[in-house]
Amino acid sequence: MANPIIQNTFKGSIPRVSPKLLPDTFSQVALNCDLRRGKLQPLKGLGASVGTGGATLFKMGSTWASWGTGVNAVKAQIANSGNRTYLTGRGATPEQTNESLYASGVYKRLGIDAPNTALSIATHGNPQYGTIEVGTLTGCTITAGESHIMVPDGHMLTLTIGDFVEITASSSESHIGTYTVTGFNEDGTEPNSWIGVNVAFSEAGTGVALSITRQQAAGVQASVSYVYTKVQAWPDGSVEESAPSPPTTVYDVSKGQGLVLSGFESWEADAYLTRTRRIYRLASGTSGAEYMYLAEIALGETTYNDYVQTSGEDEEDPIYAILSVSSEVLETTDWIPPPSNLKGLTQCGNGMLIGYVGNKLYVSEPWVGYAWPDAYTLTFDYDIVALGVYNESIVVLTEAYPYIVTGLDPQSLSQIILPYEQACVSARGVVETNVGIIYPCPDGLFLINGTQGKLLTKNIYTKEQWAALGPSSLISFFYDDMYLGLFSGTGTGIAFNFKEDQYVVDINVGGASFAGGFLHAEDDALYLVDGVSIRQWAEGEYLECTWKSKLFRTGELHNFACAAVVADGEVTFKLYADGALKHTQSVVDEEMFRLPGGYRSREWEFELAGISGVDSVAIGQQSGELF
Repeated sequence: MANPIIQNTFKGSIPRVSPKLLPDTFSQVALNCDLRRGKLQPLKGLGASVGTGGATLFKMGSTWASWGTGVNAVKAQIANSGNRTYLTGRGATPEQTNESLYASGVYKRLGIDAPNTALSIATHGNPQYGTIEVGTLTGCTITAGESHIMVPDGHMLTLTIGDFVEITASSSESHIGTYTVTGFNEDGTEPNSWIGVNVAFSEAGTGVALSITRQQAAGVQASVSYVYTKVQAWPDGSVEESAPSPPTTVYDVSKGQGLVLSGFESWEADAYLTRTRRIYRLASGTSGAEYMYLAEIALGETTYNDYVQTSGEDEEDPIYAILSVSSEVLETTDWIPPPSNLKGLTQCGNGMLIGYVGNKLYVSEPWVGYAWPDAYTLTFDYDIVALGVYNESIVVLTEAYPYIVTGLDPQSLSQIILPYEQACVSARGVVETNVGIIYPCPDGLFLINGTQGKLLTKNIYTKEQWAALGPSSLISFFYDDMYLGLFSGTGTGIAFNFKEDQYVVDINVGGASFAGGFLHAEDDALYLVDGVSIRQWAEGEYLECTWKSKLFRTGELHNFACAAVVADGEVTFKLYADGALKHTQSVVDEEMFRLPGGYRSREWEFELAGISGVDSVAIGQQSGELF
């Protein structure tokens, strides 16, 4: 006598395993089944349309934003930013937009190019020269018509061409004044010593007294160099600043003078952004030789005066000094825009953004999404296909091997190649889960957790079965603690329970055509694009589900006489014997029903279909075995 078949737990399928070798609770076919509670229930289909969208879907505030395939979008980590969003893959360069700009179809470039040329410097005012006393002489004489002043022999003064001679006393008032030394008797001990000056005297003079002074070179006020940056402010108050221009040559500014800066590179105004320039100055004696903030000027200003008048408004020869700088240090030295062909924009911890071009990984300045210093770039052996982030690690998926990049700061990132030759075959198939990053490879779904890797579907699909699914078209999500993989351009997919008791459930939502989706954390909801309509996953009508049992084999030929199905409503029960359909029954209650006789078999299977939940199935040779 054969044992009855009792099924009160329902699990999904394991296509790799022969139907005869499946555990009792698993199935050969599980289509549109929700098995999370152990009970057989149908999945719900897509909900009503909440908007329209494209392959890349993103919720920007209250607005559904969407773009074509190959676009990656992340929320900017800026307070009160009007839902600012950064994206790659849409335009010629990485871009940013917000809810209001998106509504007008407007995008702004992510990052600002540094000015290409250095500023020009011009002086303002006259140098402030110093003087020193050379000495005084008395008892000198002047001859009319001569430009010489005869001085007493034996004086000990050392003169220099260009010294100033001031005549303070003479028998002729016409001599009183200051003159420039043009020559002199080299040795004051010689008879008839003289000093030549720059004029010829018209009158003779005796008792001439001289005061001789010498002008010193003007002192250096400071040795300076300048750079400037481009700045743009958003209406939300956030500010973006470029890397600096090339520096000017170091310039020694004399005491008494100021400087005028010019040569600012042209930069067009923007109707939405407020654009300005910031000037920084490097001064001798500055701690660490850093450029310090000097001023911010409007976009229309073509010069900047780095001076203040210190001698008052009424001075005939005013004295100037350069302005004081603030304590604010230039921070944007290496803050260049991301590469124009950046792909795969992804958000990391610690405020970093990442993306890739070819075999290079690019990293932004922490919390500064528009600045991508070259020094942070990492190079890999193979071209990158996609990126993932799990905990504090970056998972770099390439055309050959996966890599792990670790580090809390972009300046200290390090990379490790993992010993798994498992290429990523779909960038849209990469998904972050609570146990690691899952991505499709040629052999199945692969999990990266820290430095460990595992082929999750090793016991679910053969390599050939997996390839037949078309993994290169996968769009992956992690929702309700399960992996959900949808095949782009179709209405089909798989739900994979990859934790305990692994199994898959096939999905077919009929006329739908999956193009993309977005997991909205705030709503705890998954939204999918069906063609162009945005519809919430599992919020529609119940889908027709089908569940087919394993193949049960009895030791001897026999015939089952009766069955009972405990269900929430109407379901269709089918019984197969030795592979042939023997009975179909529409079940509407829990009552036992008779099975046909006239044959004996060893191999038995049953199938359930409908939109009602099922708690249990019992098949036996007599009614007492069913309850």
